[in-house]
Amino acid sequence: MARKRTEGESGDRGTVSVGSRRSNRRWNDRTADSVHIADDRRRDLLRYLAAGSSATVSKAARQIAAWDRKVAPAEVGDEQRDRVRDHLLRNHIPRLQACGLVTYDEATETIRLTDCGRRAVTK
Repeated sequence: MARKRTEGESGDRGTVSVGSRRSNRRWNDRTADSVHIADDRRRDLLRYLAAGSSATVSKAARQIAAWDRKVAPAEVGDEQRDRVRDHLLRNHIPRLQACGLVTYDEATETIRLTDCGRRAVTK
């Protein structure tokens, strides 16, 4: 993922270009929810964190996998949970962290919703 800071337009605090193989999008504080929360998994992660403010990656992954399959979290197998967990760690958490919606503590594998993230979820 390519990421660079550019000068903000009049009145903006700054803009971040976020590029991927599929798209090259622009982000600023006012559009964080439409750009970085465009992915279902990211929205699900933020929704899960909004209920409790923080969670381990494994617990969040199990719940998100359950929502994907429309089953109870207890019915999600370890392989399914690990697949979602890997996607969260490699893709979704870093993107949400880069725009200030979550923080991630590698030592405890805990994801926390920031104030900015809480505002994005409650919009």
